[in-house]
Amino acid sequence: MLSAKESCPGAKFQLTQGADAAVLTTESLKLELSLKRGNITITTLAGQQPLRERNAIPRTYERDVINREKTYYVEDRFAPDATEAFYGLGQHQNGIVNYRGATVELGRNNTDVAIPLVISSKSYGLMWNTASLTYVDNRFPLELNFRSLPAALWIITSSMGLHWTR
Repeated sequence: MLSAKESCPGAKFQLTQGADAAVLTTESLKLELSLKRGNITITTLAGQQPLRERNAIPRTYERDVINREKTYYVEDRFAPDATEAFYGLGQHQNGIVNYRGATVELGRNNTDVAIPLVISSKSYGLMWNTASLTYVDNRFPLELNFRSLPAALWIITSSMGLHWTR
């Protein structure tokens, strides 16, 4: 572990809260959380809006029980620009470079390597921080959806068949 002297000091930020929104501001970005609808909008200090969650149902948490333990499926829905291209997401043997209009499964599968980081042609990146099997869905022009299976779910294969475990 790095000493405090060698460690990155982190971004300086200011948090304010009004009746309708909580706003976190750094030296280059402003993140606004609507307290009425729950959706997040990210804006540069120059007024550009690189990323925002959809206004209607920005995210959902679907309850499930696996091995008698309560867990959730999580889905987040973003509203990208109609001309935006999406790159990254790991190493996939599908011949696609720009994932605009595609659905990608993020999970270990033979030579596929999942990295839940999408880079936009609009100069931002979005990391979906989960180890769960995830689907990144951009089939529809104005939607970018991330849907993850419960994090507690592991699939183990053996000569005896497929087993679900923790």
